[in-house]
Amino acid sequence: MLDPVRALQAAFERGDVQDDTVRAALSVFSSYRPELTGAIVRHAETRSGDYVSQLAAGTHYLGLLSLLRTMRLGRDIPQENLAKMVAATEQADIYLRRALHATAQPSLAYAERLNSAMVFGQDTWDVYIEGLQRCPSSMHLRENMLRSLRAEWGGRGDFSAMRAFLKRPEHDSLSEAQRRRLAALELAYEAHHQLHFKNNAALGFALYRQSIALSPTITAYLGMMAAPSDDPANPLANVDTYAQLVLDLDPDNDHARARWGAAHAMEGRSWHGLKLLRHARSWGETYAADQLRHPGFRRFAVLRVLFRLGQ
Repeated sequence: MLDPVRALQAAFERGDVQDDTVRAALSVFSSYRPELTGAIVRHAETRSGDYVSQLAAGTHYLGLLSLLRTMRLGRDIPQENLAKMVAATEQADIYLRRALHATAQPSLAYAERLNSAMVFGQDTWDVYIEGLQRCPSSMHLRENMLRSLRAEWGGRGDFSAMRAFLKRPEHDSLSEAQRRRLAALELAYEAHHQLHFKNNAALGFALYRQSIALSPTITAYLGMMAAPSDDPANPLANVDTYAQLVLDLDPDNDHARARWGAAHAMEGRSWHGLKLLRHARSWGETYAADQLRHPGFRRFAVLRVLFRLGQ
């Protein structure tokens, strides 16, 4: 099962592919499924020198961390989850640290360690700088560092840290397309903050559109799924369009499916919507888990069905 990922990692080390290709192939392991934990851990423990096996185990436990964290604001994370979050991160760190010594180009291991540091509000610069010294061509590491500087995370309330990051000298070696991608992601993160933290939907969606025009990314497409429909007869037009665009780029993107399913359920199309949500939840997708455990969401979905039937 891991041999194709090993082949892609070897291609990345030769410079034939970008590390985001390796990350996409490994994404199934970040979808936390507890029934797979035993097999993933046994595989890693019996192959302590194999980079991909260690990385798979590390990302598996970070998937659990994401599920435990929920998608709530930091102050709203369930207190009973905090100790479990720390334990999951400690397990992930065991395997990610092993991975750092198992290959000459452990960019994804550094990127995942950067992610876990970000979740706990820790400084991510040391991880980024050390990772980039070993993996100077890594786009995934750059993208994760930019994400950690969002205003609501390491940016401390404004966009200056992200904007300054785009001007750092290590990006001079990137292609024009790669620099556009980083700039597009920065705009998408500004859009996210305007939409969800400043309640400025008009500016948020305008920034998402600017981001897509510069370089289409999954991040911006996911953001545009929340844009109001221009078609009164089809309130789900944008959700359907942008969810499909995400899945065209990443067929295994369960976050898009979860958002898609929730939107359909909220419009009273609960059979289809809940099916999508439950599928995403079965793969440990955090948004789907949050929605399905919330009694208010389930009640509203049922009421919307009854309303549609009564029309």
